[in-house]
Amino acid sequence: MRIYGIGAILCCVLEIAMLFVNCSISEAALFNKSKTGPAILLADVGCYGYNKLQDGFLETFWEVMAEKVQSDKDFNCNLVTPGAEDAKAFKVAHIDAIVRGPLYERENVASEVVRYGDEVFGREYFWNEKKLAIRKEKRGRPYFLGEDQIITLRELAKKYDAEYFLFCNLRNVDTKLKKSIFNVDTNYEERAKEIRVETEYYLIDAKEGRVYEGQNITGKTSQILNIVIGEYGKGASVQQLMQVMFEEQSKRIVEDIKKKGLKTLRNEEISSED
Repeated sequence: MRIYGIGAILCCVLEIAMLFVNCSISEAALFNKSKTGPAILLADVGCYGYNKLQDGFLETFWEVMAEKVQSDKDFNCNLVTPGAEDAKAFKVAHIDAIVRGPLYERENVASEVVRYGDEVFGREYFWNEKKLAIRKEKRGRPYFLGEDQIITLRELAKKYDAEYFLFCNLRNVDTKLKKSIFNVDTNYEERAKEIRVETEYYLIDAKEGRVYEGQNITGKTSQILNIVIGEYGKGASVQQLMQVMFEEQSKRIVEDIKKKGLKTLRNEEISSED
């Protein structure tokens, strides 16, 4: 009995030691040091627009976006599932980036974002057309997070060994059947569908808290339908249509980050071809 007890204790000690090793690996060695690309962490994919997106669609966008970032040869990216405390911190940083950006539109965001923006700037600020016009003129130029959020992301950058954080806000998705005389005798599921997806994304320098804000609106029905029909046929469902749209969105976001986002944050010249 004594030998069994000692063995059990040793096993417990070994298991605890392995837990500490695994924790250190999951947090401190997330990125492949043999790769030369920037260490980018996909920190938060949310829906902070006026209309709340169904969780299933949001999860699909997260998965598509994560796969695209992680598989890109120019990025040194890994994916983590942060604990509740870190996830909350990432969400606040994401909202902070939204309200401080030139693209922020108070009337088109969720109530929690409205409240946050009003606390930061004061509600009167968003009724001042002159100030809003000046803000919009800064589109394409980097800006800074709030001081508290800069400090928070610096700590998270150390924890997750990241150089940049990427946040994606699926602000609006609108789908409907396309109204056309050519659809009159067509089966419901085969009717051409109109779809519009608006995404804003924020690439943040983890050390300085500088933000590159981008926007991608995908709504070219004919182009997207050709892709959908080629892959799924005329009877494509809304879910399949959304899958294609998300893939197109993620592709454009990654390309913009590579051509403009990283260069903007590094103060590098952007060529006219970009």
